[in-house]
Amino acid sequence: MTRIIYNLFYNLFLLKFHSITENNAFLNFENYKIIMKFKRILILSVIVIILNVQPSLGETKMSKVLIIGLDGATFDIILPWVKEGKLPNFEKLINEGSYGNLTSTLPTISPVAWSSFATGVNPGKHGIFGFLTDYESSPVTRIDIKSKSFWEIASENGKRVIIMNAPMTYPPEEINGIIISGYESPEKEIFTYPENLTEELNIKDYKIEALDKRFKPGDEDELLKKLNYTEEKREEIALEIMKNERWDIFVIVFTETDRVQHYFWKYMENKDSKYGDEILKIYQKIDKTIGNFLNETDENTNIIVMSDHGFGPLKGEIYLNNYFMENEMLKFKSPYTYWLIKLGLTQQNLASISEKIQKIPIFGFMNFVLEKIGLNKAGKVTPYLTFDDINFSKTSAYAENFGGGIYLNVKGRDTFGIIDQEEYKKFILTVMKSLSEMKNSKGEKIFKKIYRKEDLYKGPYTDKAPDIIVESEDDGYDTVGWLGYNTLISNDDTKSGNHRKNGIVILWGKNVNKEVIKNANIIDIAPTVLKIVGLKSEEMDGKCLIK
Repeated sequence: MTRIIYNLFYNLFLLKFHSITENNAFLNFENYKIIMKFKRILILSVIVIILNVQPSLGETKMSKVLIIGLDGATFDIILPWVKEGKLPNFEKLINEGSYGNLTSTLPTISPVAWSSFATGVNPGKHGIFGFLTDYESSPVTRIDIKSKSFWEIASENGKRVIIMNAPMTYPPEEINGIIISGYESPEKEIFTYPENLTEELNIKDYKIEALDKRFKPGDEDELLKKLNYTEEKREEIALEIMKNERWDIFVIVFTETDRVQHYFWKYMENKDSKYGDEILKIYQKIDKTIGNFLNETDENTNIIVMSDHGFGPLKGEIYLNNYFMENEMLKFKSPYTYWLIKLGLTQQNLASISEKIQKIPIFGFMNFVLEKIGLNKAGKVTPYLTFDDINFSKTSAYAENFGGGIYLNVKGRDTFGIIDQEEYKKFILTVMKSLSEMKNSKGEKIFKKIYRKEDLYKGPYTDKAPDIIVESEDDGYDTVGWLGYNTLISNDDTKSGNHRKNGIVILWGKNVNKEVIKNANIIDIAPTVLKIVGLKSEEMDGKCLIK
């Protein structure tokens, strides 16, 4: 481009110069010097102009990428709805691009999966294995992630990035672009970079999370109202940023798909007259959002639609810590706790009783008193047992809150460890064998696979992982480590849908071939994004999904 413009001006000037000399045979030397000086100035001016314009010309040709994360999205319902013509923008991306299942992490829970999405490495390298860092009940945050995210790498290489509502991004980091942190952000805290954006979003009544309290039957209408509001507001803010900010990578995550599936799956399955279409309605709202995003992007933008895991019906929950409690591997600080649980004073019952009592006027004053002495939080009594109630100096095994991870309490490794290093080798085999023999009321095996951490993870932080990870025989059962339950398996009367290992991935754009993607893993997203914007991902475990 520079050469063409230069030649154009140069030839035009030569033409004029020759015209002058041909009509004036007596052109003196001084006039000649003036003309040549003007020629040099003109050429230098053209070069300066071109150098200033050329970067913007190059930028328009660079590939960009928009990642739309849909928490818990599954092809099990998307593809049938696409076939029925109910999701036209999903249909467009699938038909014109490539798509396939996206294998999630084990455990299939948000902190682990989204950290793997961001870093392109397995949990043994990024160091996130659950919602908590240890048995002191510290919640994991971005600071606990040990590997760089793809947007951090891109930012360091001069790319401008926008990260919106991605889990595991709090506290927000300084970056070349914008970060709006996700669900783990505390209320009334700075949750954006730059910091002043938090105040702007608060003024616009932006909400991070729709599920802002414990859901119970009867809350359906309220939750739906919040889900629709947060999705619409998130789209509104995203479109505003797309229009007004320059970006190379744009990540936005919608968690509304996960929340609605957790609590409305049974209504969809049963074709409930009131709530049977609510999951479809959320997907259709997302479909419309995708269409609006398509209208705001140019031909150089590639789009990735993905989910951190899939979804399906929930039949019940397996309470692992009940098993450890009954087999005297888990001990509570209070000697009365075990017997209260055995008598049926479980955390579910206490929660229900507490919520009913709080509706009595006089309890308002009691709430005030309890809050002042620290026995409740924000005016709500919290009856749930936590890891703080466990006597770890007498506990040899316990399960984390979600995902089927089991920790053994080892001397020299854990703060209150009681198992000797030599004893550990025998003890872990004993626990794994007992877990493999566990059966439900029908005499069926409960766990399909039982892993040691070395079977799943590779990297310098594997030692921080749960010692044992179990995978239930029936995908319809969720394995949890909640305390205070007096049964091993129970039905959940609130949630009716739960996570599955297969999420989704759809690729669309000028860098994408039309095909069905096979063997894609959530760690493949990060290297794919970096490849699209022209950067390398040599230290990542994942592979690029674009050939």
